[in-house]
Amino acid sequence: MRQLDVAVGAGAAGAEQRQGGVGLVGLGSACCKFLAAQMALFTGLMTQWLTDPGQAPDASEIVAGLRALTGIVDTHE
Repeated sequence: MRQLDVAVGAGAAGAEQRQGGVGLVGLGSACCKFLAAQMALFTGLMTQWLTDPGQAPDASEIVAGLRALTGIVDTHE
């Protein structure tokens, strides 16, 4: 896990630099968890689009799903 933390930190630092100083550096473990969740979502969507593009969600469905998940998470905090 330490190697993943280092790799994610390096990637976040590069992204922060490209965005003019706005990024995820300094969040430590939270940054790693955020990017891991983002990567899981991305790879799942990519797999679905490649294997069954007719059933893959479009952008508005993805956003609606993320909003629904946010509501669930907010109520459990």
